Amino acid sequence: MPFLLTNIKIVAEEILRLMDDVVIPATNKNFIASNFAIKYSCDDGFIRWLLNKTESPVEEVKLSIYDLLIPANISLIIEKLGGREKIVTSVAQIFDLLYRQPNCEKGLLGSSNLFFIYDNNGIFRIFGVTILSGEWYFFIHPPYDEGIKYRRGWRIFAAK
Repeated sequence: MPFLLTNIKIVAEEILRLMDDVVIPATNKNFIASNFAIKYSCDDGFIRWLLNKTESPVEEVKLSIYDLLIPANISLIIEKLGGREKIVTSVAQIFDLLYRQPNCEKGLLGSSNLFFIYDNNGIFRIFGVTILSGEWYFFIHPPYDEGIKYRRGWRIFAAK
């Protein structure tokens, strides 16, 4: 007689913990990514896909800040947050947070942060903000790069 398992529930492991919410105020003028005044370094992807982006004014938004509890690839993170359509932030909203911590002070941004944006061409991308040698470092990843696993402790920012 074969061994049968019944009444078993498979529970997805919790990978994100809500840390806080932050309100980013509305903007009343266009935002141009190349016009910011924060000390930073960046990868080629940021220069190619974001530096010349111009955004129209945006409404006030509430961003949720999550702590990544276990290593995970981006598709799992996006799935747990409810999908691409629900989590995108504007570059202006990211820079609002950066202006609050221009010298990498402690605050809402941690040492490793992920945002979800659309680039110059309207393509969905991952915008990473980390601290490198005492200044902000920006990088852009495509969302389909499943070879990248983000480690425990990254802060994930998503629109509500």
